Amino acid sequence: KRVEVDPRAEMVSRAVVMARTLRATFNLPSSKRLQWLLETSEDWLKDELAVLRVLLNAESISLVDGRPAQAAACPTEVGILYLSLEGVVDPSTERGRLEGEMSKVQAEIDKVQRKLGSESFTLNAPPEVVTEHRKRLENWSARLETLRGARDALAA
Repeated sequence: KRVEVDPRAEMVSRAVVMARTLRATFNLPSSKRLQWLLETSEDWLKDELAVLRVLLNAESISLVDGRPAQAAACPTEVGILYLSLEGVVDPSTERGRLEGEMSKVQAEIDKVQRKLGSESFTLNAPPEVVTEHRKRLENWSARLETLRGARDALAA
């Protein structure tokens, strides 16, 4: 028998996964209790803040209207979750770490682009290998955008 899952629970679950990914982008351990902020128009979600707090291992979750200063944004289906970075990370140290990681990711992107740009590679490699390299390019590009967003959040 198939169990029906509440679509709201699925939305909260996906939001938590995205928020945990944001936390990982800043190298913040999952055991560290952090302050989260939520901007939402979903009235039902306001009744689920305690659940969200547990799932995020949050020190607190507060409702906000608009982006707070020194916070990284995580747009989700249920609203925008903000991770307060004030007092949690040193902006200049973290910016340096993120830029170093961005350089490594850009090098991977360049490497894959060179391969995909090589006619001999695309003509001679098995189609599944070419497809795998295209997927790598997508993944590395998405990672670079995530890192850029994290770096830009430090400037806000």
